[in-house]
Amino acid sequence: MPTKKVEIEDFILRLLNDVSEVSVRSIAKARGIAELNETERRAIRRALRSLEDRRLIIAQGRGPARSYVLFEQRGETTENFAPEKTKESSGEEGIPFTKMELSPESRALLEYVSQDVAERTPVGYDQEFLLSYEPNRTFYLTEPQREALFATTRSFLMTTSLETFWHI
Repeated sequence: MPTKKVEIEDFILRLLNDVSEVSVRSIAKARGIAELNETERRAIRRALRSLEDRRLIIAQGRGPARSYVLFEQRGETTENFAPEKTKESSGEEGIPFTKMELSPESRALLEYVSQDVAERTPVGYDQEFLLSYEPNRTFYLTEPQREALFATTRSFLMTTSLETFWHI
């Protein structure tokens, strides 16, 4: 039996085959959902986000006027698709973390995770480790690694005022 999110996603895709664009409001209306039913509207937003993440639809506009179209209707391919960068997640020039000093390792990691997922080297899980892991009894990090991490964190906390974390 399909989940509610899957049912809503399927409904949205079928609706987009009949109309050129949809919005949360138009989807809710087509499903017969009352305007004040915020729970159902959140479910619709989650389904839209999921379809957008899977590059089946594209969002157009912002806020209540935001609408969604099928990816093919936009005339783009998945290779040309790049999510919009917001000012909160990016620096002034659209490059993330421009106001932070990054180590060479951090910069290399940032460049790697900024690549398209298809360009990254796939990794697998060590099934033996996953099956043998016991929370609070076994550790991913070695003892020296945990001690170094603890020392780094402790020195950071000792030199940082509480106002950094609490906005008074």
